[in-house]
Amino acid sequence: MTAAGRRVAMLVLNDMRLDSRVRREAASLAVAGYDVTVHAVATDATRDRPRETVDGYVICRHPMLTRPHPDSVTAGSVSSRTATTAVRLTAARAFASTRPLFGGALHFTLNWQLRWSRWGRRVADVAEPADIWHAHDLPTLPAALECARRHGGQVLYDSHELYVDAGATARLPWLVRRALLRRERQWAERADAVITVNPAVAAVLRARLGREDVTVVRNCAEPPMGPSPLRESIGLDAETPLLIYHGSITIGRGLEALIDAMRLPMLARAHLVLMGYGPLRPALQAHATASLAAERIHFLAPVPPEVVTTWVSGADVAVMPIEPTTLNHRLSTPNKLFEAIAAGVPVVGPDFDGFRRVVREAPWGPVGVLHANHAPASIAAAAAELLALSPSERAEMHARCRTATTTELCWSLEVERLREVYAGLSLTAARVEPSFAPLGVAPAATLRDAE
Repeated sequence: MTAAGRRVAMLVLNDMRLDSRVRREAASLAVAGYDVTVHAVATDATRDRPRETVDGYVICRHPMLTRPHPDSVTAGSVSSRTATTAVRLTAARAFASTRPLFGGALHFTLNWQLRWSRWGRRVADVAEPADIWHAHDLPTLPAALECARRHGGQVLYDSHELYVDAGATARLPWLVRRALLRRERQWAERADAVITVNPAVAAVLRARLGREDVTVVRNCAEPPMGPSPLRESIGLDAETPLLIYHGSITIGRGLEALIDAMRLPMLARAHLVLMGYGPLRPALQAHATASLAAERIHFLAPVPPEVVTTWVSGADVAVMPIEPTTLNHRLSTPNKLFEAIAAGVPVVGPDFDGFRRVVREAPWGPVGVLHANHAPASIAAAAAELLALSPSERAEMHARCRTATTTELCWSLEVERLREVYAGLSLTAARVEPSFAPLGVAPAATLRDAE
């Protein structure tokens, strides 16, 4: 059967507005002739779009138990809002109160049982048959296996990260994490193919999952589509030095240190834009307001993935001071790294192996500076080094970014690997079993933003 006759169902635990990897993969497969449907989460922002066609593929959004932030509604405003809002606020605070209990295991279990598992069953109940079930990250893998068990088809596990070693999951008690690792291996053994985001993560997954067929498909970005609106959006002229951080605003990204770096003399003329959203944003905005550099720090909302590089191209330096708080961070090559290079903007980042191979040791030459440690002074020194480049040195840096994007760090190469994996999937029914068996302590499924 050709690609044109094959049906693909992707499962992802977000609303598909900002997920660059899933959007890029779905669109590329649609261009190749696959009939692609993405099963996503219905959120308040997409309430009026339960089903829509985007770039040749269909998004079907399914309801899921919401988890409002307990601080999203102030106590004083509850009386002026609906009873539903008050109930949601109370439920959110009760849910948040479980976070520290038993090392986070109870919160972990509630997330899985009440939110992600129920969403997965709902998808399995309503999804039409498909030839390939593409599970984006670990929490959707059991749902994809269940869909394949009911309807037939093959399962592809797309591991966006080392899930057990990322975010809040990495801080869970070891026994819980070990149970989840065991379950991941059992689920992955039933998948017909596995792909992931970089060679370092692939090496860990090969050992953990007991399979050698883990293919790397990096989330490389496309170059800008036109002039950047970044400086105009904050009222900044073309001559003023401008740094940008874009992506998830959450813990472990070194953003407090970046804010503190802005008040140091070596960055006294520079401005900083933080473009994104996440749970740390209110606290980070308060931290920035209290800074001596407050007038030079700007917060912007995230932009759609297809225009990220256009916006980033308006900056002089892209800063991503990720901290070594988890194994997943230490092995990461985040989306923002490839997006900055595609935008032609030099990078400041941590001296991790993945960053070193792309930023400093690659054949195209250096495309940035790595900071020696995670202190504000080290981050500031790295950024200042790039801001001090002469016009000719800056042009050379930009040219190296373009070389990287056109020779190796380009989606056209990565999508060929994805298509090869798809071409290699057989059309026989996946050998799977019912997939919602408990873990003893059920696995977490904490929604994370794209790095």
